[in-house]
Amino acid sequence: LDMLLGFPLLEVLDFSDNQHLTGNISSLRAFKGTLNSLQISKCLSVRGNFMDLADFPRLNNLHLFDTPVTGDIRDIRANDFPA
Repeated sequence: LDMLLGFPLLEVLDFSDNQHLTGNISSLRAFKGTLNSLQISKCLSVRGNFMDLADFPRLNNLHLFDTPVTGDIRDIRANDFPA
């Protein structure tokens, strides 16, 4: 995921069925102000906690499926995921 840091204006990221993608979703913090849609599915080497994205003001769509990304929905508070 670190390879994306050269593209700071990305709004939509879709990583589906990418066995070679590695990294931690905390790397996506570089897109906090622009990212509005994120899909990570069947990327078995992407790790992290989905709550690292909780303060992204424009994130309208978050789809995590079949990844080792963790997190507990009970940790979501009223001001998290403001979009």
